[in-house]
Amino acid sequence: MMRLNPFSKKSAGSSSGYYARIKAEFDQAERELAKTRKAHAQAQADYDAERAEYQRIKDSLNPRRVERSPQEDRQWARVTAAHDIVQPLASQLRSLEEQVRELRPIVEAPAKLQEAQAALKALSQKDRQTQAERERLQGQIAKIEARLAKAEVKVKEETLVASQQWADSTDSDEAAQTAFAPPAALMQAEIEVRMAKTSLEALQQQLQAVDASRVDLPQARHDARRAYQYARYLVSDIEMREQLEPLLPVIARATSAAYDWSPYLEQRKHVIKLSDELVAQASRQLDAELEQL
Repeated sequence: MMRLNPFSKKSAGSSSGYYARIKAEFDQAERELAKTRKAHAQAQADYDAERAEYQRIKDSLNPRRVERSPQEDRQWARVTAAHDIVQPLASQLRSLEEQVRELRPIVEAPAKLQEAQAALKALSQKDRQTQAERERLQGQIAKIEARLAKAEVKVKEETLVASQQWADSTDSDEAAQTAFAPPAALMQAEIEVRMAKTSLEALQQQLQAVDASRVDLPQARHDARRAYQYARYLVSDIEMREQLEPLLPVIARATSAAYDWSPYLEQRKHVIKLSDELVAQASRQLDAELEQL
């Protein structure tokens, strides 16, 4: 299985500290964002207040005047000054929000990977448990259906016997007919039929409840797999950068040498081709990880 935080404990010299650096940048950006958001809110409130005051002054003066009054000029200068404060803060706020959005997935990737892994395991366990319960209920239902079928046959047979006995009693006097009672075997068979039907109905309701609890499992598992795959991609990318960054000067030398030789080549990119066997091996490992969840 992939290490959930492979860059947290590296041997000396084997890590560039990429994740630690990104985490530090993220924390700093969040602190700056909080301060800037507060400053921007205050600046916006000041700007809105100055504009409202300007409008109040404008509305209080003669609407037919040709030129702006000195009071309006002074207040407009205050509006302009407030605007000059709020605009840079708004730009800085957008920049910091974008930076935080870009860094957050990387910083949260290890925790997200653990969460997605736990979610997949929980869903797999629920799948196994509900499937086992479903099979148990189906087994019970099959047994009771078989008993019910036998009991219904028994009722028919005993009913025929009892019917014949009752018909024979019509040859006797009226007191004998009134005293006729159904055979105990028929009564027992009818009771067994009622009990079987009641039990069958209860078990079928339980089975329906189990099936209802499984309806959302496929989509939930699909979503959890996608979350896991995305977090695993980010963690794998972090691990790669941890190992790769110390080699960047060597790669930069190679790309610069290639560019010196041919300006048509991309100076800031270096393409590394992987063998089909290596890619297939990595794919099998990733598939095996998912199968274990």
